[in-house]
Amino acid sequence: MNKNWYIIYTKPQLEKRIVASLNKRKIENYFPLAQINGTRNGKDGSEPLFRTLIFIKVALKELTDIKRIEGVLSLMHYRDQPALINEDEIIAIKDFTSKYHNIKVEPSNVNTTDVVRNISTPTKSVDGKVHSISYKSIRLNLPSLGSILIAEVNIIPTMASREFDFKSKLLPHY
Repeated sequence: MNKNWYIIYTKPQLEKRIVASLNKRKIENYFPLAQINGTRNGKDGSEPLFRTLIFIKVALKELTDIKRIEGVLSLMHYRDQPALINEDEIIAIKDFTSKYHNIKVEPSNVNTTDVVRNISTPTKSVDGKVHSISYKSIRLNLPSLGSILIAEVNIIPTMASREFDFKSKLLPHY
């Protein structure tokens, strides 16, 4: 049974309840949370990276059962088929959200043939494509999602202006 990553749309603010239901059914899922520094009450916290979206890893035939879960509205589709999400993008999102805070999501073009791999840190190594690095932010392109994740980082100013050798997967190390 071949399992793939898909995205389900949920009713607003029911994501955690649906994740609990998926866990109870032993369905692999991922609901990315972004760490936020200084929320409204001045404390650190977290919020959904993609509101009303949950990633699930299931076989195609299991999708009809998923849609019956209370609070699930539908599946994300691309060209009249359930949208497949590349496993490398799930890994990259997990890595990105574990290392960076105050992440923003911007739309980009959907490209199902582009590749994204995991990144470690902007000052160590890169195993794939980073959209861009500047003094204040790092961007990770997620082509099958049609999104770019943007996080604020502190990079030495001279490093931001240097050319990086992505083919050797190494960045200058200071």
